[in-house]
Amino acid sequence: MSIFRRLFGKRPETFPGPKDRDWRALVPQDINRVPGDAIGRRRAVRSRLPVVLAGLFFATLGGLVWYVIDEGAGIPAATAGGIKFKTDGLLGTDYVRKVLQAHPEGAGRDVRSIKEELQKDNQVLAADVSRGMDGVMNVRLTERKAVARVVVTPPTGPMVVRLMDPAGVTFAGTGYPPPAVRGLPEIVNYRSTGSGDAMVIEGAEIAGPFLATAMSERYRAYYNQWAALSLADCFGEHEDAPGSSLRVLLRPGSQPADRPALTEIVFSTAKWRAEFGILKALDLEALLRRPDATAAAYVLKLSIQNRTNSKPVPEPRLVPVTR
Repeated sequence: MSIFRRLFGKRPETFPGPKDRDWRALVPQDINRVPGDAIGRRRAVRSRLPVVLAGLFFATLGGLVWYVIDEGAGIPAATAGGIKFKTDGLLGTDYVRKVLQAHPEGAGRDVRSIKEELQKDNQVLAADVSRGMDGVMNVRLTERKAVARVVVTPPTGPMVVRLMDPAGVTFAGTGYPPPAVRGLPEIVNYRSTGSGDAMVIEGAEIAGPFLATAMSERYRAYYNQWAALSLADCFGEHEDAPGSSLRVLLRPGSQPADRPALTEIVFSTAKWRAEFGILKALDLEALLRRPDATAAAYVLKLSIQNRTNSKPVPEPRLVPVTR
């Protein structure tokens, strides 16, 4: 029995005796008591602040969820299942509806297949498609930017005008106003394979970045005077080949009539970036008004290299046009 009493009986205090219990009477044992001084009150406020902030957060979150659900329930039938469309180009909502209507499931198909279908058109560089909780489809398109136009004359049928982007990819140019298309330089004397969106132009991978650079703010004044870009001497991937060049034809009415006309600028396909800097540094007006500039028109050749030294040096030259 003594064993059970030792195991399950009331255990005596570790420190028995009245002297060992006197401190309980001297020190208050209420741990929830708030000190009466200013420091204690501030400490109490700080201890309750996380609880208050957490309560406000969850209350705000609950209000937002309720608002979204309430707004979704109140959407009229004309908007539910519709399309929210945004683009940085000129394609319209009709283009998206046409793609949706071409499929038996229409707008009910999965958004991934709709995205792939939209991006099949060369004019669309990227498409972002999602469907909201209210059934509205959100479509955002990133379109290619046109830097030139290409006139295609098929064996049969009417002439077709396509546009080219900085990567050298051609596209239909849906939505582009005719004046904007006419204002773009025309790619001439080109060699190509394929047709439509499968069309590939030899040298377009050089001409695209070249025209995009000319279209930038730094060289825009020159670009606005360009009527056409000839790829007759552009050898595409063989850009370092001797004589490989980009020939720019200028608009006849873009220059003063009281001096010789500049009809053409010739860039090399390998060093056209450096030659843009040379063109920017030249004072063409002063050069064309020199007393010895007696020809009716000139070609500016930026691709000429002075090879008398060990290292070739660019030597831009005005060459008279002989007709």
